[in-house]
Amino acid sequence: MKTVVAIASFCALAGVASAQFTSFTDRAAWDAAAGTPTFTEDFSGFTADVIYRAAPVSLAGNLTLSQTGQNVAEFRNFIDTPPFQFTDNNGTTHASAFTNFPEGANPGVQVVFTFGTPVSAFGFETWTANGGEGVIADVFDGTTLLGSLTADNLNASFRGFTITGGTATSVVLRSARLSAGQGGEGFGIDNLVGVAGSAPTCRPDLNNDGELTFDDIQFFVSLYNANDPRADFNNDQEWTFDDIQLFISLYNAGC
Repeated sequence: MKTVVAIASFCALAGVASAQFTSFTDRAAWDAAAGTPTFTEDFSGFTADVIYRAAPVSLAGNLTLSQTGQNVAEFRNFIDTPPFQFTDNNGTTHASAFTNFPEGANPGVQVVFTFGTPVSAFGFETWTANGGEGVIADVFDGTTLLGSLTADNLNASFRGFTITGGTATSVVLRSARLSAGQGGEGFGIDNLVGVAGSAPTCRPDLNNDGELTFDDIQFFVSLYNANDPRADFNNDQEWTFDDIQLFISLYNAGC
């Protein structure tokens, strides 16, 4: 019966994802949902300004911070150590950030957190991140958008997420709306916290819930359609019917 259900699913469920994204604006609620953090970053290890406009900067938890797009004015996007160049921070070393909405041929400016180890939960604080173009944080698993967080204009404002049945590989901070010219949005980021996702011990149990269910079939289809490495079951760096057959075989064998 599992074989019939699995084969039918590949025909009927293309593009359906089973990962559940939940957003938080309260740190205590996030703590309760996410569990014990596996890494934190408050930038206290930096003793001099480090620019991440041109090259990624390594942070705790196998995390990197970088910029994409075209920052014409070469504005912000560096780790700011005392004496600070801007006031949107808590008085300690932090990431000074700038985003700009795409305009004409200019692709804008985005700030990117990339997780070398995918995470099941992540959070951060921002300072005055909605005084101009505003900031939206898009959360991705590969190229699949899992959900988004919207920043506000307060100080030490927490934004976080948890993911059930999946993990995130990056967070892209972008301007929420266009303000003509080079206005953009400047803001501070600090106090990052995250929980590394754990790999399932049973390979076809892709949502890592300890059971082989219809959710795993749906999740495999979404990963397969996105050319995600987790759906490359024969590890040949291609996504073919061989991967589907191997997934079905392992699924039917059970764990």
